[in-house]
Amino acid sequence: MSDLPNRLRVSAGMLGREPTADLIHEAADAVEAAEARAADLAGALQGLVELSDPWHTVEFAAVQRTLTHARALLAASDAPAAE
Repeated sequence: MSDLPNRLRVSAGMLGREPTADLIHEAADAVEAAEARAADLAGALQGLVELSDPWHTVEFAAVQRTLTHARALLAASDAPAAE
């Protein structure tokens, strides 16, 4: 994770409670959410890559779990963002 959200919050703190500071706090929250989502998707992708490794033996149940997890993450990106 980057330190951008923290830097944004420090900048917003210098502004006090101005509307601009509120927008900067919202931007920091959005960056954190995007970074968390990217990490989740990267983990799911790594799981799929491991499934395709011909030297790696995987149980069928593990394959199902990995695919179900990846599908759930991808389906969550189709849902409208909560406000």
